[in-house]
Amino acid sequence: MIGTYRPPPAREDDASSYDELPDGVLVAGPAGEVIDINQAAAALLRTRRADALGRSLEEVLPLADSSGRDWWHCTDPFGGLAIRTRQPEYLLTVTAGPAEGTRLLVTARFVREDGKLVRFVVSLRSSQARDRIDRARAEMEKA
Repeated sequence: MIGTYRPPPAREDDASSYDELPDGVLVAGPAGEVIDINQAAAALLRTRRADALGRSLEEVLPLADSSGRDWWHCTDPFGGLAIRTRQPEYLLTVTAGPAEGTRLLVTARFVREDGKLVRFVVSLRSSQARDRIDRARAEMEKA
């Protein structure tokens, strides 16, 4: 049956419905508040789920690109172009908080109903494995 996507029901054990996923997931509501965060995202950001819920996505996940530009200002998920549905993967750096300096691979999905943003789903992954591969490849090219 084709219809409107409905998120999985909230779990009663203070866990995220996304905890089974290996990558970090943060979900923001239409006002930009964090409405879900899984264990992997909390670990990457060195925070607790309870501390992230209800706070601004920009506050929980402060990001900048390689030029130091604020990613949230550049992408403007809650006020930008309304036809966007996805954000391609970018290598971004956490700019504040306990995970400051952590490099993450970030991608996102704009969930819209009747053109209106209802959820912004962000997927996070550590860049460490890709960084190692890039270094090894660069060393092989030097040889």
